[in-house]
Amino acid sequence: MSEHPICRPKFATPPLKFSPSPDDTTPKFVLDLIKSLPLNGVSVIPVGLKQRIQSKYPLENVPEHAFDATATDVTDSDEEIFNLIISRVEKAREHFRENEPEAPWVALDTNVLEHVFAQPALKGMLSVKDVQHSDINSKRLLPQVNDTAIPAKKADLAIALSNTNQDVRALYHKIRTKEPTIQLSQMSETSVSRLTLPGCVEVGEPGKSYLEAALQLGVWCYAGLKKLEELQSQSGSIGNSGDTLLFGFAAVGTDWKLHFAYNEEGGGVTILGPYDSGGPKGIFQAFILHRVVETLAKWILTEYWPNFKRIFQDP
Repeated sequence: MSEHPICRPKFATPPLKFSPSPDDTTPKFVLDLIKSLPLNGVSVIPVGLKQRIQSKYPLENVPEHAFDATATDVTDSDEEIFNLIISRVEKAREHFRENEPEAPWVALDTNVLEHVFAQPALKGMLSVKDVQHSDINSKRLLPQVNDTAIPAKKADLAIALSNTNQDVRALYHKIRTKEPTIQLSQMSETSVSRLTLPGCVEVGEPGKSYLEAALQLGVWCYAGLKKLEELQSQSGSIGNSGDTLLFGFAAVGTDWKLHFAYNEEGGGVTILGPYDSGGPKGIFQAFILHRVVETLAKWILTEYWPNFKRIFQDP
């Protein structure tokens, strides 16, 4: 029996390893992020919405631990999120019934991210980019097997630090003033190559192979980490990128699975996961996904963004 392609990158140079669970070598900063995520669905729904959910979806299995007992008053923001989640779940079910191809799922998953990123607390710092048609911009960023780069299919969506935010735009301007042709990401398309990309989503219609999706996001994250290393080397900065990781979702139909990519000693990269992260299959699962994306967005602002800035500190 031939080996599945997801097994081959571990023989690459440097190796790309897929690990389903942490071990005693997993860095603390990776474990800390995982622990902060509401993956078990505890308190992801304001309890003030409980009766409305039970009335509208009497067959939905929403466990008691999903309700936040402290959120008895439903805010305007809660109402907006609830209505969007209802719309999202209904749309996903329609896509499933109609056996829709990948494109409508890409649009639906884009909406999941964009709604979170539009929250005022995130200050317009994040955006979603369609990278389906953008290649990895250098073979140097890909794992090699027998001196040949692993063929890389693209991720579908990338999460970017957006130049619509004043602080982000100022840093991008400073970097490009010093080096006009610099590429800040691993992507070849010009507009996306000028942005840093902390995460991605590989989208598939129901029935797509999860292993294929995981391999695609794994190679994408590998290239992203190598790009950050390359930027560190090129900058000549006294700063460093700190504890750096990237994340990627494999979103196959209504099932979202989260992965984390980080550097190993010796130059290899580990892809840790999958972690079930909800999805628009039901109200409970859709709330989990919404809260997970919220938490990751806040992590980008508080951890990834400061680490990225340190790469370009003046010597």
